Amino acid sequence: MLLSGLIFPLHAMAAGVRWIGYLLPLTYFIQLSRGVMIRGASLSGLAVPLLALAGLGLAVFALSVVRFRRDLAPTGREPEPEPPADAAAVPTPAGGSR
Repeated sequence: MLLSGLIFPLHAMAAGVRWIGYLLPLTYFIQLSRGVMIRGASLSGLAVPLLALAGLGLAVFALSVVRFRRDLAPTGREPEPEPPADAAAVPTPAGGSR
């Protein structure tokens, strides 16, 4: 929240910290909110933050699809059949008790 420009303006931050702020989606949401609520900006005036939010959303969605396919998707192999319950039991000696 501190690096998004809500409390401290981005132009007052050091260049390295400013780039971290530009990677946060909250930065662009704040720009959109201020444009709509305070300035009454038009849609064309809010195009840059809208495109930035859409790009960040698309990047996160693409990464989640890749991770889903890698970690959670079925592998295509048939699962090994479970052994019957009787086959897993240890046989008792011929005398009947242990």
